[in-house]
Amino acid sequence: MNTENKHTAAWIILIVTSIFFALAIIPSIYISVMSVMLFDAPGSEKNPAVLAFFYTVVSFPILCGVSFTSWIFFILKLYKTSVVVSLLPLLSLLAGVFQLTFTTP
Repeated sequence: MNTENKHTAAWIILIVTSIFFALAIIPSIYISVMSVMLFDAPGSEKNPAVLAFFYTVVSFPILCGVSFTSWIFFILKLYKTSVVVSLLPLLSLLAGVFQLTFTTP
């Protein structure tokens, strides 16, 4: 794959992920603020599953913000790095799905 194809593919991926995560950051901030309600039940602050889910929820808007730095790597012509950085919020989504799938009673 030549440089022009890498440039075009990375550019398309960055456009799509930037739009998606820009739209997702607004409701995720609200969800993050409300995630402290996970600790309402007595003893929940010591439950590892609740703590892991809390950190997963809170990390999503942070990772969305970090994903916009992918454009810096794109400008520096580090196309693979820019794509990986732009997809970082997916780690939080995958961790949340994994936790909801395997830690629920």
